[in-house]
Order: sequence, then C-alpha cells, then structure tokens
Amino acid sequence: MLEESLRRPRADAERNRQKLLDAASALIKQGKGELSLAAVAHEADVGIGTLYRNFHDRDALLAALYRSEVERLHDAAEMLAKDMPPLEALRAWLGLYADLMTVKYGLADAMKSALKSDAQIFTHSRSRLAAALSALLSTAAEAGVIRRDAEAEDLLIAVAAQVSASIGGAGAGERRARLLGLMVDGLRFGAAATGRG
Repeated sequence: MLEESLRRPRADAERNRQKLLDAASALIKQGKGELSLAAVAHEADVGIGTLYRNFHDRDALLAALYRSEVERLHDAAEMLAKDMPPLEALRAWLGLYADLMTVKYGLADAMKSALKSDAQIFTHSRSRLAAALSALLSTAAEAGVIRRDAEAEDLLIAVAAQVSASIGGAGAGERRARLLGLMVDGLRFGAAATGRG
C-alpha cells in the first residue's frame, strides 16, 4: 500500500512534466510570439507552481523540450521503418527532422540561450539523430533505393541549412518540401549502380 502511494505521486509528476512539454511544443508550433511560462502552464492545465517544480526557468523548459523532441524523432525512425517502405520511411523522417529544425530556428534566440545552458545537449542530440538516420539510410541502401555513399551527418547538416535559409520567407513550407524532394531525388540518383557495388 505504501509502495503504491509512493509510486502514484511519481507517476503524476511525470504526467504533469509531459503535459508541460506537450503544451510548450504546441504553443511553439502555433508561432504566437515569445513563449511565456504562464501560457505553457495554462495550455497544460496545471498551476504555475507545478511548472516551476519541473522547470526552474524558460531555458530549462526549452532544453528539456528539445531533448524530448529529439528522443521522439529518434524513436520515430524505428516505427516508420516498420510501417513504410524504406524510401518513404526515410522521406517521412527527414520531414520530421525539418519540422524540428523549423521550431529550433523559429525560436533562435531563446533556443540558443536554452541549449547553451545545457552544454551536453548538442553532442547527445546529434548522436541520437545521426543514429536514427543512419539506420534508415542503411535499410534504404540495402533495398537498392538510394545510393550507398550517403552519410547521416551530411544530411542532417543539409536539411538544417535549407530550413535556416527558407524560414520566415513567403512560401517557406512549400520551399522546404521542394528542397527535401530534391534531396531525396539526389539520394536516389545512382542507387542501382552503387547497389551493385
């Protein structure tokens, strides 16, 4: 009985933490200006005290949100690989990664401050994303639908650069989709030739 009552508060706390992260993510994606902690607490339907018990300031919230989104994207690679053909799984994952970069660049100043406060986040995040993408690239190359010389790190840099270059401009979403399409076409070029090697 005591063990169960101790477990319940931990489960409730974890649920509240996740609600706060989901609320922050939703507000950022709505793009309604600077992210306020009061707005996040309201969106999550919890008190501001609950927010501060989980995240002592906005930097801590944003750093945790970025880590959470990276883990979600890492885990998505395996799910997409199970549910889709290799090329479509790769295309879908690159789109999700572009979404993450859009959020990151959309809150450039706030995210810079938040990520600076968590020095290990860059190394950890890049490693997790590269591992997920490498698995998708390897599966697609083995299926003969993309070339074998594609490197995960190169693609992560290329997608981030194209998002950065097009963010905020007119038709940014359409441009991003076109550029991703061109990138996937580039991966397909020479697939059969490299597949034989």
